[in-house]
Amino acid sequence: MSADQPVHRLVATRLILLGGFLGAGKTTTLLRLARHWTSLGRRVGIITNDQGENLVDTGMFRAAALDTAEVAGGCFCCRFDDFVARADDLLARFDPDVILAEPVGSCTDLVATVIEPLGRLHAGRFEIAPYTVLVDPIRVLQTFGGRGGVSLSEKITYIYRMQQVEAQCLAVNKCDLLSEADRLVVDALLEERFPNVPRFVFSARTGEGFEPLINELESRAIDAISANNPPSVDYAIYREGESELAWLNTSLELSAANPIDIDGALVALAEYVRHTLVAGLLAVGHVKLLARTTTGTAVANITRDDAPAELSQPTGAASTSLALVANLRVAGDPLALHHAWLGAFDTWANEWGVEVVEGTGQCFKPSPPAPPPQKQRVGA
Repeated sequence: MSADQPVHRLVATRLILLGGFLGAGKTTTLLRLARHWTSLGRRVGIITNDQGENLVDTGMFRAAALDTAEVAGGCFCCRFDDFVARADDLLARFDPDVILAEPVGSCTDLVATVIEPLGRLHAGRFEIAPYTVLVDPIRVLQTFGGRGGVSLSEKITYIYRMQQVEAQCLAVNKCDLLSEADRLVVDALLEERFPNVPRFVFSARTGEGFEPLINELESRAIDAISANNPPSVDYAIYREGESELAWLNTSLELSAANPIDIDGALVALAEYVRHTLVAGLLAVGHVKLLARTTTGTAVANITRDDAPAELSQPTGAASTSLALVANLRVAGDPLALHHAWLGAFDTWANEWGVEVVEGTGQCFKPSPPAPPPQKQRVGA
């Protein structure tokens, strides 16, 4: 056996699906998990997922030197065979100890469509961690607690709620944004609705409370076939909820006459986008912007209409050329989203002296979810 061939272990690869609604912090959490396990010498693979192409998440993980595969063009639930194929690719390339998978933020029914089929069709190949759903506590306060903010429609909220109904573990992220009083309110709201689901409170950004979540994900496994009888999902409402969302993915090569501050420019673009979306009454699900230069990668995020953009990954670079990847997910019409993006981008480009060299993109509604064939679903 050559030195670069993987040594196959006697134990199955641990598979961790980390779900949650748009903006819950799945990517930041996966990065922290991956860095934790790689620091211990464990091999980690990642599978990203989206309805379209040109993903910020894939770029982020690869910039962090993590082995990353991608399932594009639909949710894991509708592209199960692609998901397994990407897992096989990772296993063949370097036999990871852990595979972390990040499903689309508007996807639910993953226990029935992914975890159960894995246990039935691929028994022994994967050791499956409890299906963990990340929860943004600010959205909990808005959705269940009647706090301010742009509200999602009842049908979109149905998807959000069903994600938590099917969770085998709830991970409440962003605790660093909460007062002690609001932490108690969030805990009470989730306890009232999901009293029998284990909950972990942590911050992917600061690391607070992260160790108990890690212990849960790496020490407990589930019987994928009999776990938690997944809830019956009403696919009529599910489809209608997704039809109210809009996606925009674009990848652009940009140039400037003079070097620009990449971090400052990216945050400025994100703020233009946020204000334009709010003005157009397009509720933010999640906005991710990635700028890549020859010396590094910067990432900016928007997860709330009423909070400024965050530079989650700085590069500290100045450059006359950059690759920009933008992923926008909102509640609204794709055409309105496209116009909002073009307006924000053109204003920003003029201000920063940036021109488009070449680019590709798409703006669309998510493809309608299909119920799993192995079980009859309500509303299917």
